Amino acid sequence: MTTSRGRRRVGFSLIEALLAVTLLGVGIAAAVGSAGAAAEARWKVRDRELLTRLAASIADDLRASGDDQNNGLSGDFSDTGYPDIVWSLETSPTGIANLDSVWVTVENRASGLQQTLQYLVYRRPEQSEVAAP
Repeated sequence: MTTSRGRRRVGFSLIEALLAVTLLGVGIAAAVGSAGAAAEARWKVRDRELLTRLAASIADDLRASGDDQNNGLSGDFSDTGYPDIVWSLETSPTGIANLDSVWVTVENRASGLQQTLQYLVYRRPEQSEVAAP
């Protein structure tokens, strides 16, 4: 662009510089915001993975001991270093003879995250003794 005296201007105007700084600021704010969201998502994934492992662990323990038929059982993981994480057991019949549905729910009371593991348990029918002839 030339001025009225015929000289050519060199450089940026104040408006152009302010616009460039504003766009740069918006870009940096978006980058910082997305980095924070990614860190929180990583934390939630790590917490859910921990809850899933703990639910599988307690389900294995309950299956091994035969306690998975005791509806309403509950506890926590303070003995493993997670006092804020609690678990509960719910058992219900499926409608099929000798087959029960079992839900183990694990919840982190500090974060409010919850994970539920469901499995089926076959209960061997009790054999009645037949009197010998």
